[in-house]
Amino acid sequence: MSPWSVSWNTASTAEGAHILTARVRDAANNPVTSAQVHVTVRNATSGGVLLGDQTLYTGVDQNSPGTAEAYRTTATASGTLANLLAYVDSTSTATSMIVGLYTNNGTHPGTLIAQGTATAPVRGAWNTIPVPAAAITSGTTYWIAFLSPSGTLKFRDRSCGCANPSETSFTRTLTALPTTWATGIAYKDAPASAYGTG
Repeated sequence: MSPWSVSWNTASTAEGAHILTARVRDAANNPVTSAQVHVTVRNATSGGVLLGDQTLYTGVDQNSPGTAEAYRTTATASGTLANLLAYVDSTSTATSMIVGLYTNNGTHPGTLIAQGTATAPVRGAWNTIPVPAAAITSGTTYWIAFLSPSGTLKFRDRSCGCANPSETSFTRTLTALPTTWATGIAYKDAPASAYGTG
């Protein structure tokens, strides 16, 4: 009711339809309830970072052609994934790069959710790779995976052997990310310089 207003932080409110009313009292303490206002709460992030790490790490990691590597990450926001971004080191010789997102299966990557390809990845820069829309849930574990079918892909990660796990694919002759992940060698070099946005 004009001229009154109130701010409402919907972060702890369930998504969906809600009905709002205002209740006031006049000088004689008589209550009056306003007309209903119908609103829809949508807290999902759009365009923001959903998961991964925006830090440009100093460690240079590499995978030979046909070998994928996946890095575990936990989503920090809910939303619809639209892009995966990865930093490609200036010394990379990969002529194409596939980046994908996997579900979590125990302590390993599980099923491929989405993937996209950079046909000519820019070296010494962040590369933005559009992917098919995928629902991301805050607090859920996912894995970001890299693959170059040709050329040695060099990228950045923490490379300290002390952090979250990463692992290579069992198959070393991949031309696309596998639908279901099979583990090769496990490391402790996560996170990678890679993240996903809405």
